[in-house]
Amino acid sequence: MNSIGRTSCIGRRVRTAALSLAHHGFAAGPAAALALGLAGCPGPEPAPGPDGQTQAAEAPANTTDPRWIRQAQPHAKIAVVFVHGIFGDTLGTWTHANGARFFDLLGSAPGVGDKVDTYAFGFTSRMFGQGSQDIREASLKLHEYLQYHGVTDYDTVVFVAHSMGGLVAMRELISHPELSAKVPLLMFYATPQEGSDITRIAKYVVQNNAIRQMLPADGNDYLKQLSDDWTGLKAAGRAPKVICAYETVTTHGQMIVKWTSATRFCDEAPPGIAGADHISIVKPDRQEHESVVKLVNALRRYALPRLEASAWDTPDFVPEADGWSYVLQRADDLNHAGLINKSATSQSYRIALPQNSKLWISPETTPKLIPAGGREDLRLFVYGVPQAEYRFTLQLASLPERTVVVRIPDLAAAQTAKTQRLEATAEAINARIESADGGVAFQDLPDQAKWQAVAEAAQASIAAERPDLPAGARWVAAADTLSELGMLDSSVAALHTVEQRYPGTAKSIAVKQVAAQISAQSGRDDVPVAPKLQPQLQPRERPAGTAPRPDTAPPSESRRDPVVVAPAVTAPAVAATPAVRELSVKLQSIPATRREGLSLQGDVLKAQGDTAGAARAYSEAKSIRATPLLEAKLRGAGNGD
Repeated sequence: MNSIGRTSCIGRRVRTAALSLAHHGFAAGPAAALALGLAGCPGPEPAPGPDGQTQAAEAPANTTDPRWIRQAQPHAKIAVVFVHGIFGDTLGTWTHANGARFFDLLGSAPGVGDKVDTYAFGFTSRMFGQGSQDIREASLKLHEYLQYHGVTDYDTVVFVAHSMGGLVAMRELISHPELSAKVPLLMFYATPQEGSDITRIAKYVVQNNAIRQMLPADGNDYLKQLSDDWTGLKAAGRAPKVICAYETVTTHGQMIVKWTSATRFCDEAPPGIAGADHISIVKPDRQEHESVVKLVNALRRYALPRLEASAWDTPDFVPEADGWSYVLQRADDLNHAGLINKSATSQSYRIALPQNSKLWISPETTPKLIPAGGREDLRLFVYGVPQAEYRFTLQLASLPERTVVVRIPDLAAAQTAKTQRLEATAEAINARIESADGGVAFQDLPDQAKWQAVAEAAQASIAAERPDLPAGARWVAAADTLSELGMLDSSVAALHTVEQRYPGTAKSIAVKQVAAQISAQSGRDDVPVAPKLQPQLQPRERPAGTAPRPDTAPPSESRRDPVVVAPAVTAPAVAATPAVRELSVKLQSIPATRREGLSLQGDVLKAQGDTAGAARAYSEAKSIRATPLLEAKLRGAGNGD
């Protein structure tokens, strides 16, 4: 048989096979059609057509758009996304000849169906010739439609994939880790995780990118890269559980996806679905079909726990009304609170703080995943003047968001600890002023070097007392403490260090609030980390007997209005301790720091009850350079001039 005759033979046989498979949804079209088409057609490869491409018959393409199959009102917390394989159909792939659909059987599953919304994704599918999308293109389209139909807005997303659809879902999660954090489960049915052997034959007949990407992995650079990327996602703790099922019956005499290929990335020993070939494995005919049972069990084990409070242990939070309470035992030190994921899959949590909060919580960026059986240690620290209460919201996986009220049980003790920190910082700065770094006396340093030296001394003092406080948080604490001592230039220098060395810490709301306070006190609009401030509005009238709670606005309010308002500038209370008194004298003896020394002297005099003397010291400091903080101190001393 010559090449033209062979091409004709293949074309006739492939066309017949294609039309037969089209009736069943094309789930394994290329393999089955090629197997039938090549049988009985001996001889050399088919000749290329005029365009240099192998010519072969085309089967009808999938023209069914992606769509919601079921979306409850209000929406369920979990979205289950079905992704068909190459040459499959958005709906037909999942539909049995008796009319039963996988989507509907899942929706009828007791204890599961009413907790999920169901979405079917489809991509262009042509059996031969031009038009098929490769894995990368299909994953790009998948993401566009997930966004368009709001699937990415769900708290939890599960992918159910057939054949090449599993590779499309993997590429989607590799490319979008923010979505991967929401996905606890991938369910694969006959997914060729090492390529399908039958496509060795297909590459000689079909010029199709998707087919080439399903060649055996050893000779397929695309699948090798996909495997490497998935391994990296898993090593980073961001990969979902992969549960698999494989075909046990040949399709037209060919085992399309062998056991070794269908099980490579699986996290559990996969079952073979009895009596299922590559096509029928996702066409269950009844509620008790093994394919349905496997998916329902996987959802119960890995997805539904995201809706159950019993999947978490929060030993340091006490239930209170609709939220939790937490006691901040050490107001001037690092505090810890544990979150334990008791489920069998990784779960995420999310923290939100009011925009005006000075409560620092680490990790500073969420959502964050906790592996199965793992524990997250939340670390809490407060900046500024201690308050009786702070608030933040905590959402565990897909459970409702809950408010956590953080209480300081003994404000007097907290203020005493704050005074002790100021004293220790003053001692450290005194020692630095008296020392010569590299043979250069402090007073001989350039001004900017003076500010940095003071900031470093303050940070080192805090590090000595709070060694477990992370470095970035220590520098913020130094900036906060220096601002209370009225040493604003050194506060700004400390924030520069935070911005340059600890960009993650710089994003924290508490840090931004400290920076906003320093910006308001100094009157400078170039303070690092500080957000652009809006002028403070006139306060609305409050009911009699109530007081403002500046750091306890509900986080939901902050999300509606993310603009940070300039904090009210008030004069902090500084105790007349020995080191503080000594520091005020030393600073006044150096021209570049005389203003800070006079300001601190005023604080000492005011603490001793000499408001007139305090006002004179503040006025002299203001004559050197006025700041909003000095204005506030003058008002506090009874002199608004």
